[in-house]
Amino acid sequence: MFCHIKKSFKELNAERGKDLYVRFGVVANGRFKGISYNNALIDTSSISEIVSRLPEDKISIQFMSINHEVPPHVDNGINTVINIYTKAGGYTTTFHKAKEGASKHRLPNQDSGYVCAWHEVDEVDSFVAEDGDAWVLNVSELHSVHSGEGDRSAVCINTALEYDEVVKLLGDLL
Repeated sequence: MFCHIKKSFKELNAERGKDLYVRFGVVANGRFKGISYNNALIDTSSISEIVSRLPEDKISIQFMSINHEVPPHVDNGINTVINIYTKAGGYTTTFHKAKEGASKHRLPNQDSGYVCAWHEVDEVDSFVAEDGDAWVLNVSELHSVHSGEGDRSAVCINTALEYDEVVKLLGDLL
């Protein structure tokens, strides 16, 4: 479901690039609320301990920005992500189990992921990241982001590799 990487990345120098890849959320009063993925402006040597253990042709590195809670969902097109939090924002990441009969809604820009309503899920487990933390997440499982303040940002190493395979590749970093 998730696990913590031992090393702290508090000194990580990364920024959101101008190229927007995808975003999920709503526009309210002219302001986007949700989660966005842009290109990451980062010297990858600063995260080489992680990246060097993963097949280069099986990963992409993006910059995630969150400014609002994200309801229970399964990510679109990826199985595992390593989030290195540049600004954790006090948000809680929670993994869920859908209740029997839960509706799985697909957003217009989703082809493999889906979203569930809060009342249609039960909490399984959760964590609160700190600035500089790195967490490995199985995003093919239902999860949400909630109860934070302000903005949250992270460098995301995304892959279609299965969670257990990524955990095995990272080995002693966990």
